[in-house]
Amino acid sequence: MPRSFFIHSLFLLSAIILTWFWTTNPELSLYNLQLIAIFVVLYFVSHFLTRSAPTTAAIDAIIFTVVILLLISSTGKLNSPLFFLIYFLLFAVSLLFEPLVTIVLTAAILIFFWPNPFFLNGLVQLFSVVLILPLSLFLGRQYLKVLEAHKQIKILKKEGEKLG
Repeated sequence: MPRSFFIHSLFLLSAIILTWFWTTNPELSLYNLQLIAIFVVLYFVSHFLTRSAPTTAAIDAIIFTVVILLLISSTGKLNSPLFFLIYFLLFAVSLLFEPLVTIVLTAAILIFFWPNPFFLNGLVQLFSVVLILPLSLFLGRQYLKVLEAHKQIKILKKEGEKLG
């Protein structure tokens, strides 16, 4: 397994764990909106200061994970009307990172919301996250193939220019 898998998984898992501690603490959960604002500011500052794609992608994934989980936790957890944002998060992570990182993130999200699925609606919501996982992995793999094909086309174009 590549080293980046462990680093990305560790950062995403630590973000989810810290978000869980924040949302389960009654005193801190009053300030969810302020924490979301801080992370949005961090997002813009990180884009202003860093220009490299791998660093920005990791920071973006962490920020979006925390913001989405805070929004969903603030608006009703599994009954939140914003729960669909998790699907977009999984698609984004599958496009940015290795497939195993997406699997780890999905498992962590299921654990994050697990204490509350006592109703059928909660179980359906969690099951929908599991059903989205193969689709996001497939689209992430297809995206990588397209990127690889474009790089090959550019390489062939440069080789053609050298020969011609």
